[in-house]
Amino acid sequence: MKKTILSVIILASVAICTSCNKAEEDLTCSETKIAKVLKVEGPKSMNINQELVLNISIEGLNGCAGFGNYSETTIGNTTEIITTAKYQGCVCTQALITLVVPYKFIKSTPGNYVLKFSQPDNSFIAYNITVQ
Repeated sequence: MKKTILSVIILASVAICTSCNKAEEDLTCSETKIAKVLKVEGPKSMNINQELVLNISIEGLNGCAGFGNYSETTIGNTTEIITTAKYQGCVCTQALITLVVPYKFIKSTPGNYVLKFSQPDNSFIAYNITVQ
């Protein structure tokens, strides 16, 4: 009888331990998503070859949000910018947060330029800059 109870306890312990063991890739808890741009702030004009820095406010969906990167596509004087947020962590506060990240812009040719910041719903926030 004692051997049976001991065997059941050992078998149950092994079953519990192996069912809780997650694969290593499940424990990374990392994801990248297109971020919602809340606002773009900064100068609207600049001189050629001058670096202009804009402050881009993006929305993080939880407390694990951080800035991912910018991905740019330029056609003529219009640049479409996709901003991503990177979420790292398995346990995150469930609150929307605002991250402010710099975006650097420099041009060697005078003209009017349009920066179109993509939104997750496929709309844009446009920002016009005059380069003199």
